[in-house]
Amino acid sequence: MAKIRDDLDGVVFVGAEFGAPVALAAGDDVPKGFTVGAHLLDGDSNETTGGRPKGNGSREDWADYATSLGIDVPEDAKQKDIRDMVAAHDVTQD
Repeated sequence: MAKIRDDLDGVVFVGAEFGAPVALAAGDDVPKGFTVGAHLLDGDSNETTGGRPKGNGSREDWADYATSLGIDVPEDAKQKDIRDMVAAHDVTQD
């Protein structure tokens, strides 16, 4: 799981797209489904964000992310299908 870097002064607010934003301070875990810039993450983190996978992310990563957005992902959906579902979801949220 991604963590906010230890030397961050103050807080960063994430998750406004899910309703009320959450404040994260130094050392806090980034909740699943939330995205923060890589510049805010602990250098030991093996992730670049706490949420949206990169375009070439695994099918499982995209399925987990889509599920965190409330999207029902069929078992037989391929990675591209899931990315398309997320894109459609993003459009409906605007």
